[in-house]
Amino acid sequence: MTSSPVATNFSTMIRYALDLLTVEGFVACYEQHLAALGNKAAAYEETERTYETFFMKRRYADRDSFYTTLWRYNENKKVKAMDGFQ
Repeated sequence: MTSSPVATNFSTMIRYALDLLTVEGFVACYEQHLAALGNKAAAYEETERTYETFFMKRRYADRDSFYTTLWRYNENKKVKAMDGFQ
């Protein structure tokens, strides 16, 4: 028996929403919007709107809070990448 398209779409939507709860998932969504829009401020606002669609609130207090988180996230990725070379 195959799964229903509604169940598949619902399952995909739930996974997407759960991913947004993580820094990595929020950043991935932001990067997709940035690639599409080409503007950091617009990409951030679109990502917050996406988040609000699921959770009815914004994730970050403001853009600067997100950019601080984004900077830390990217710094941690660099450190982890460097660990692989040692």
